[in-house]
Amino acid sequence: RDDPDCFREFRIGGTLHKRYSPKALEYLREALQTVDRKKVWREYQRHIKSRKAK
Repeated sequence: RDDPDCFREFRIGGTLHKRYSPKALEYLREALQTVDRKKVWREYQRHIKSRKAK
C-alpha cells in the first residue's frame, strides 16, 4: 500500500474503493516464482492458529 503505483484509493459516490493495480498483480506473480508456497502456507496456518488461541 505504500507504493502509489501499486495501490490506489478512489471514491465513487460516497464509497471508498481500495484496489491494487495490474502492476502490483504482476509483481506478485513474479514473487510467487521465487517463494516456497508450502512454507508460506504453513507459516500462515501457524499464525492463524495463534490468533485463535488468544
